[in-house]
Amino acid sequence: MADDNLSGFGVESADFSEESAEAQFISGNICGKGASCTVYRMRLNGLQVAVKRLSDTQLLNAAFISAYRKEFEIGRRLKHDALPVYRDLRVDSKEVYIVMDFVDGVTVDDFLVNDEGREYFNDEENLRRFLLQLLDAVAYLHRSGVIHCDVKPANIMLRNSDRAVMLIDLDKAYCDTYDLTHGGTPGISDVVGGEEKPSAGKDFAAIGRVLDIITGRAAKAASRKFRRFRHLCDMPDISVAKLRGALSEANKSAKTAVVLIAALVNITLIVAVMFLLKSNLPIDEQTLAIDNSAQQNEPADTVASEVIAAGNGSLPKAEVIEVSRVESAGERNEIADFDSRMARYIEATESATADLRSGKLSDSDIQKLASRVSDLYFSIFDDIRADYKREFPDASESDAYLALTTALGNSRTFKIMQAFNQEVLDTVNARLAKFDASNQIP
Repeated sequence: MADDNLSGFGVESADFSEESAEAQFISGNICGKGASCTVYRMRLNGLQVAVKRLSDTQLLNAAFISAYRKEFEIGRRLKHDALPVYRDLRVDSKEVYIVMDFVDGVTVDDFLVNDEGREYFNDEENLRRFLLQLLDAVAYLHRSGVIHCDVKPANIMLRNSDRAVMLIDLDKAYCDTYDLTHGGTPGISDVVGGEEKPSAGKDFAAIGRVLDIITGRAAKAASRKFRRFRHLCDMPDISVAKLRGALSEANKSAKTAVVLIAALVNITLIVAVMFLLKSNLPIDEQTLAIDNSAQQNEPADTVASEVIAAGNGSLPKAEVIEVSRVESAGERNEIADFDSRMARYIEATESATADLRSGKLSDSDIQKLASRVSDLYFSIFDDIRADYKREFPDASESDAYLALTTALGNSRTFKIMQAFNQEVLDTVNARLAKFDASNQIP
């Protein structure tokens, strides 16, 4: 490609003689636009490339030409999975453009406009992975002596194939070798004033503001799990290690949330099991198997008392103890239409099980779902118990609970409860395994 050497140093051009970039500057190939450039998607020598072309009105603008030369010279010596490969530059009186590998993806700015993007970033694990990948890309630039200077949602892409981060646009970047132009975007990566040279802190502060934009547009307040990370982004002399550590803490918090989900679901499971133990009904041990090693050394009656009390705060402890000490029921009145009375619980639990199987729920969503199902069960359970006491005023609390136990053990409600609990436990186990096996902080 021709070179008029407008900025005072030469350019090593790759051989793209098989096909012409200029012939492909047509409207149908446009994939992006900026204030002073147009980006085209095209194929050159068998490669899918993006060509960033300076607008005709700026062809003789020395500042813009210097920025293009600087971007290419910086970009072509960088090798990182989160950065596009820079392949060629043309600078002459007719054309100024940069050729780089095409990134098949979407900018974070555009992604946040639609429901899919907002839902994606509402998942805290997706947000943590995004921040970690962005931090790694910026840290690589810094190790290479480059400050990006314009980290913002419009300059961050997510690949369509795997939602991996790609950091683009080095035209405002700073390095000692090419201290020609550097700047930023007000409110995100503010321009450094006077003769001050940009530092790594400029990029870290911008990452914090990107987090603010994402959580704001995702209609979600900044998660407490990321508050320390966000605070550190603005700290002077902050290190990559500390920022990674804050993301690691967020990961541990997410893992803790998964464990809490398991504990919440186990409450319903244990209550059901203990009810059946009290009424001597058969139990499918394989279906109801729970790994509760902390409870294995406690007497069953103690566990039942504590779990029932935890699951239903409306029960006085004295009543729980009374139930746990019952050894035989004798003659009991039966509860008719138990499944009919549990209709709301059955419907809600079947729907919740289907939602779980979709695999689209975040950890916090699962926790809320398990809590709602558990609360609904105990709410209806209390209503049935109160009805039983009104219908049989001479019945003791033990009689009421044991009647409910019998009804539950023979019901469709219990089978649906089992299916839901098993689905939650399977999901929890899978996610715990994922946390342990992948997405680890280097």
